[in-house]
Amino acid sequence: MLGQAAPLSQVQLQRMRAHKYKAQGRSLIEAPFQKLWNWQVTFVPHYIHPNLLTLSGAMFILSGLLTMVVYSPDLKQDIPSWCYLFNALCIFLYQSLDAIDGKHARNSGMSSPIGELWDHGFDALIAGALAIEFCMVLKLGNNASLAFISIITTMFSFFSAHWQYYCSGYLSFSTFDVTEVLTISIIGNLLTAIFGQDMWNYQVLPHTKLNELIIMIVSVLIFQIMFFKFYSIIKNKGIGPNGTTVAETSIISPIIPFGIMTLFYLSIFMKSRRKHDIMAKFFVYHLLFTVSLSKIIMRLVISTMSQSEYHFIDTEFIVPTILFLNQYFGYLIPEHLYVIYGGLFLSLADFIVYFTRVTVCVAKNLNINVILVPMTKKKAKKQN
Repeated sequence: MLGQAAPLSQVQLQRMRAHKYKAQGRSLIEAPFQKLWNWQVTFVPHYIHPNLLTLSGAMFILSGLLTMVVYSPDLKQDIPSWCYLFNALCIFLYQSLDAIDGKHARNSGMSSPIGELWDHGFDALIAGALAIEFCMVLKLGNNASLAFISIITTMFSFFSAHWQYYCSGYLSFSTFDVTEVLTISIIGNLLTAIFGQDMWNYQVLPHTKLNELIIMIVSVLIFQIMFFKFYSIIKNKGIGPNGTTVAETSIISPIIPFGIMTLFYLSIFMKSRRKHDIMAKFFVYHLLFTVSLSKIIMRLVISTMSQSEYHFIDTEFIVPTILFLNQYFGYLIPEHLYVIYGGLFLSLADFIVYFTRVTVCVAKNLNINVILVPMTKKKAKKQN
């Protein structure tokens, strides 16, 4: 059944009710952005639910991605300049809404487990979508290896943050973090709109183009962050008994499903007999696995908030396993693009069903309004 891991038990729900979001650290350029976000949140009306801000930010990223996919499904076609301007605006709006949703929730007294659930759940999906968008901006369709490196490092960076959260009980922000990544993406879109995509193919070194150099630099920065997070997890262990996680389980357990999915992601493409066909709609293949990886991260978020065991395998492995076994047994299903499209549809359906079931389960049992502001809060605001 799609979205199999929900609903949650009563024990998990009560732990989610008692859960308090904890974070530490500040990235390099976050301070000036905080001033901007503190100013922006003053314009949010009291009758707007914080989760609506979160959802709106995700929709902006989706609209930017779909606009670019129309022109460059293989990650190597020229895209009109207006698309880059529109995408830069979408990323900026997402960045702002993602930052002020929590501020508005605290200001309005509407903080809830669903707010954190939606925030991190949508962020997991968006991380992959932004990585695919960035590959389109840099025209990395001609260099499949760099496209994979870009997307995998992005997803693993997001995963490692929540892996550390599951172990330590707090979310740790590094010097180079999400604010810097989003800002680089905005600048990249603006520069491409002004100077065109060909600027990224400029030969900066004898055997290295500008787009390749950028991916290598960003990947090194992200790998550095992931290394320190991994080192911190191994060195400090978890806050549970005997160095276990918040759920009193092994600190190594979350890496297993992510590692398996990453191996599927790489091996299915590398062993494909029709790489050319897959690369013709390369975004579909990448999106299929970023959605599956996003659900792995989503389940980790829920395990952290509910202080519960993180299960290795769930329904997000169905599609990748079928694709892998199809290759292994000599392509019982002919390897055509419609198979990848079908896989993406099923993976998206699995994520949406799971996300919806968890949201409904938490909202119903903890009596939380998901989108609409309660009438009592509206009346209280009017009286004030």
